[in-house]
Amino acid sequence: MKRTIGHRVGVGVVALALMGTAALVGVSTAATTAGGTPVNLIQNGSFENIAGSTTSFLTVDAGDSTTINDWTVVTPSVYGGGGGSVDVVSNDYWNAEDGNYSIDLAGTTGVPGGLYQDVATTPGVEYSLSFYSAVNGDESPGNNHTMGVTVNGTTVDTVQAVGQGRPLVWVPNTVTFTATSATSRIEFDDTTPTDQNQGPALDNVSLTAVPDVITASPVTIPGQTTATSFTASVATFTDSYPAAPPSFFTALITWGDGTTSNGTITQSGGTYTVSGMHSYASANTYTVGVAITSGAGSTASTSESVTVADAVTTCSGSGCSGSVTTPTGNVQINSTSSTGTIFTDITPPSTGFSCGDPFRHAPQVVTVTDTNLNANIVYTVTFTNKSAAGSWLVPFAVCYQAQTPFKDVFGRTVTTGLLPLCTLLPQPKKPIVAPCVESITELPLYIGNVVEKIVVPPGDPKFH
Repeated sequence: MKRTIGHRVGVGVVALALMGTAALVGVSTAATTAGGTPVNLIQNGSFENIAGSTTSFLTVDAGDSTTINDWTVVTPSVYGGGGGSVDVVSNDYWNAEDGNYSIDLAGTTGVPGGLYQDVATTPGVEYSLSFYSAVNGDESPGNNHTMGVTVNGTTVDTVQAVGQGRPLVWVPNTVTFTATSATSRIEFDDTTPTDQNQGPALDNVSLTAVPDVITASPVTIPGQTTATSFTASVATFTDSYPAAPPSFFTALITWGDGTTSNGTITQSGGTYTVSGMHSYASANTYTVGVAITSGAGSTASTSESVTVADAVTTCSGSGCSGSVTTPTGNVQINSTSSTGTIFTDITPPSTGFSCGDPFRHAPQVVTVTDTNLNANIVYTVTFTNKSAAGSWLVPFAVCYQAQTPFKDVFGRTVTTGLLPLCTLLPQPKKPIVAPCVESITELPLYIGNVVEKIVVPPGDPKFH
């Protein structure tokens, strides 16, 4: 808690400093007037609205909550039981600080009094309570009087003033506090045990929310790979409220791929860090935005880019498991005969090729199970095809079996079929979204090894 008292000998002045605005700075949406002046949350702060009128003073007893509109008169606890009162004093009797009336906290009964007002507040928000104090104009100069100021029963300020007679010398006071509940009771009491009839005077009370200023900065996000969950810091920020806990803020992360998530906020000293967990499906450069909001309604935002690359793995044994079955003999393919497991009919059926057609080269059957399904997998498999001298070459294709249906070379949705070429996909530069043949190489011509390079996207764990 901080207090600011001006025009008082021997009492220091504590200034309220607010952070200046800059790029990526957000200011609270605390209630203000159309001209930008903070709204006074205290009702009837200058005590102008009273039941009746007076040209001198009007005594109001403890327990009365109607004579002074919006205020309830009490007996301060320092005086024990009841019997306290305050006086509403007219400007004709002595000079008010604002308007026509002020309050003498030592009423004309035997026990001084106090008064309070309950105000709606937001927990965690800082408020500035301002008021003017003086000493009863009937008091002899030089006598000390004490005013106690409490919020929900906790003392936030103690004002000691010296009587100076008429005219009253009004002194401005300001104290700030952080609200802890949805309602705050603002109370002013005469706390000088010996007071009777003359005591501290009060006028022009104001309560406003202190603007909350957030200053946010981006954080460099390390490069990531597709289909890999990561946790990273995405922003840091500071706040003008010195005691605000991380729970006072929320952060929404916009990942740039059409998804959002709530950030986790941690604090180290006066700096807060926003972190989030995410996984990207496609390679690209994304703009990650962070929007920070405080309990006071202030906002700030920042953004940073992250580069995501394809997670491509060459599956050559490590991370793969399976078996290779070689036919008992090499298979010859020509127009009249074959050995092994190849069919003799080389005429494509009208319904399109299938894996049983001789369009398939002599098969060395390979079954591969991918144990890392979070990445695009590139399989390189070598097959052997020996043709009789002088025979004509049958075009090569790859028969593929997948656990997830895919579109084959003819556009049919199948789980077993001939793979299309990767270069014929609609967007060959985009990440692979279906299994395809990247290349087929036969060396030497007609007789030799056939090398097929097959690209398989995440989630297709086997082919043959």
